[in-house]
Formats: sequence, C-alpha cells, structure tokens
Amino acid sequence: MKTKGSPGYAHPFQQPVFQPEHNPHFHEDYQSYNNQYGQNRMANPIITNGGYYGPLDSHENERKSPFGQILLIVSIFVLLALCFASLVIWMLFGINLPEFQVSSLAVTDFSTASTTIVGKWDVNISIANPNDNFRAHFDHLITSIYFKDSLLAETSVPDINLFSEQNTTIHSIMATEASGAELEKTIVAEMEEERKTKKSVTFSVRLDGKSALTTKSTSKSANIKVYCDGLTVGFSDDGFGNMTEPAVECLLYPS
Repeated sequence: MKTKGSPGYAHPFQQPVFQPEHNPHFHEDYQSYNNQYGQNRMANPIITNGGYYGPLDSHENERKSPFGQILLIVSIFVLLALCFASLVIWMLFGINLPEFQVSSLAVTDFSTASTTIVGKWDVNISIANPNDNFRAHFDHLITSIYFKDSLLAETSVPDINLFSEQNTTIHSIMATEASGAELEKTIVAEMEEERKTKKSVTFSVRLDGKSALTTKSTSKSANIKVYCDGLTVGFSDDGFGNMTEPAVECLLYPS
C-alpha cells in the first residue's frame, strides 16, 4: 500500500516537475520560428489604439537628395537679394522713382555708306517727379543715341530741377557727321538692311547723369542711367523719319 511519504505520491506542497523531451533540433526550430514571425510582422503591420507598429519606410533611412536643399538655399538667396535691392532703391530715392519716357524721336538727313552714317536726331524725353515730399534735381546729364550697342551721337543737357509732383521735358538735338561715327561694316549693313526691308530702324536713347532727391531735412543722391530701348523710327525715301509709337517708357537704374 502506498503512503503519502512513499515515492508514488507527490508531496502536497510540491509542484510536479516535468522533464521536457530532449529534441536535438530545438534551437534550429526556434530560430526558424523567429524568422517566420519577423517576416509576418513586416508584411502585416499591427495598428493599435496607442499608435502604429509596422515596417518602416525604407526611404526614411536614406539620405535626402541635396537638390531640395540647394533649391531652398537659392530661393532664400534670391529673396534676400530682392529685399536688399528694394531697400537700396528706397534709401536712394524714397518710395517713388522719377519716371522717364521718350515722347518723340525725329530723324532728318539720314543716310548710310560703307562704314559711316549721317543723320540729325531730335529727341524729347519727359521726366516726372511723382513724390509729394521730395524735390528732384538732375545734373551732368548726357543724352545719347545708339543703334544696338554702337554710339551714333550724344550731347550734354542743362541741369533740371523738379518740385514735388512736377514734370518737364528734355529737348536734345544731336548730329552725326560723316566723319563722326565710324562704324563696323556689319553694323551699317544691318541698319541699311533693316531700313530697306522694314522701312524702319530701331534705335535706343540713353540718359546718364546725377540725381538728388531732397526735402527740408534730408537729401539722397545717386548716379543714374536711363535706358530707352525699342524706339522704332519709320523712314521715308528722302531720309526723314519719326518714331512710330506715341511714347516709350524708359528704365531707370540708380547706382
């Protein structure tokens, strides 16, 4: 008969001990299970109330392309340059820049030959001071006329004073003598070809000098360059021509 103390009975306060069956492939099976579990976890992410658990985007670990960074730097540089240019213009001229336009351009006695050009140029340039608190002064002014980048004639202009919201007109007469404008043959040929085919020639007028905008307490000075491009002059057969547009706006570059 078996008693409680005999080997056939477990002690009432002793947990039974089970010895697992020896498996020589236990570690291999365990590693295979882990690999299979990891693949399933990557393929089927788990979404819980606490957040998102799943495979990471492989692109997150890749280094970002430098193109976006370069584009951002260039955009910031351009923005800063525009702000700086606006600040310089405001410091030089205040809120409103003086306004220039060519109101008329007439040409007389126009002719070309080989490497020379002859003509007389009558130009009217309108200047307006749109500021209501600045007086504009212009001096050392020179008016010149160009065909492309070739200078044809130039002349000096008297000093100009403009009160607030006032305008005036610069009247310049220039003459190009036969010995005064020695040009390259290609330039003269282009001018003559343009005149024959289009019955017109496109010139440019420039105005260089100094400008000062003043009030009772402040004064802002700068050198100016005024470019009036695209002045198309229609010619008749006798060498007389007039600008085809009623007026052409000019661009002012303070420096």
